[in-house]
Amino acid sequence: MQYESLHGKPIIGIFDATDYGNVTAAVFSKKGLRIRYLKTTSERYLPVADIYASVGDVVLCRKPPQSRPEAEWIVVGMGQTAYDLDGKTLGTLRSVRPNADGQWEIAVAEDVFDLRKIVSSGDAGVVLNTDGRTLRRPAAKRSAPAAPASSPATQAVRIEEVPLPSSPASFGQLTSRTSAILPPPSPESDNPRIGDYRFLLGKRLIRTVGDMTRSFMIPAGTVVDGRVLEQCRRNGKLVELALSTEPRAVR
Repeated sequence: MQYESLHGKPIIGIFDATDYGNVTAAVFSKKGLRIRYLKTTSERYLPVADIYASVGDVVLCRKPPQSRPEAEWIVVGMGQTAYDLDGKTLGTLRSVRPNADGQWEIAVAEDVFDLRKIVSSGDAGVVLNTDGRTLRRPAAKRSAPAAPASSPATQAVRIEEVPLPSSPASFGQLTSRTSAILPPPSPESDNPRIGDYRFLLGKRLIRTVGDMTRSFMIPAGTVVDGRVLEQCRRNGKLVELALSTEPRAVR
């Protein structure tokens, strides 16, 4: 069965004599590259297996064409415009037929291409990969996370103050701990700036300020200067810095 002998013919139901539109394109499965459907002017798809006869002026079918095939397909119609990957017009598609080896080929203007060269097909025409480029599908776009409907309830954070290294308590002895309930950190836009903590300048750290990952750490004994304030501000440690300094500045 040659596609050229079917193109343009009306599809008529053999049992109800209904006109389902004229054949406009051949639809190939991407897997196996076999013609599976005939597309009609009414956007219906007739499975090739349901063709009863196509010798005369019409194509008779056993069952009504379906609205859409179930998988990915290559739609090739006579008269479509073909383009290469650079957007250059190659010409008009003028035939679709198998070659001597049984492989489907399309003739575009004066050139013949393997059907597997088709990258995409649609109403605008077909796009061919004529030079064998390696193509990658675009990565899926990540949608921005939705803003929370409401702010979480404020929860107090307990900070325990441990004895200083200079405490007379020795290993194995019990030491007392004092604790304070502090509010959780405010949003970044509400965080105090360096100017609010300049009273810490010149004071010495009595304990190390840092995080669990040790990616940020200022050791005990460091004298607070502008650089220390800036590092603590960036890491949200200004409150911890204030609790970890001597009451008086170093002179």
